[in-house]
Amino acid sequence: MYKIIGEINSKDILDYYLSIENKIAWNDNGPKGKQSGIQYARNEDPYLSATGRARLIDKNFDKLNVIYNNTIIEAIVKQYNLFRTRWMWINAFSCYSIHNDYSPRIHIPLVTNLQCLFLFPPDQTFHLEINNVYYVDTTKKHTFINCSEQPRLHLVGAVLS
Repeated sequence: MYKIIGEINSKDILDYYLSIENKIAWNDNGPKGKQSGIQYARNEDPYLSATGRARLIDKNFDKLNVIYNNTIIEAIVKQYNLFRTRWMWINAFSCYSIHNDYSPRIHIPLVTNLQCLFLFPPDQTFHLEINNVYYVDTTKKHTFINCSEQPRLHLVGAVLS
């Protein structure tokens, strides 16, 4: 369901994120958390277009929000050929519904702990550690659960399968 496809300095990404966090517009998902787009679909909001449930095929979210031009984020998007890239916070004691995505995802954990887990029914669970880049086959039924008291942050982008 997943494999490590690279190593990365998560601290550098998190430091960059923290330097721009107050400039980011968010899609508030209520008790589940919040998301902000790094890429967006043509003629849509650069921050909100790629968030929430997908309304379009992932590859349509290919425009880079200008705030990320010439940054470590643009380099990651290009290196891994990402689409629909987002910052994804999931709150403490929260989970998503079981679902499957249109395409696999690249996950780069930035803030996490051992109680933050992917679940692929009926019985596969795993934790993604920082400083790794993960390919996750989210086209299979899955959910993400945060069983801890702390929120979790991943940089997530879709890839073509």
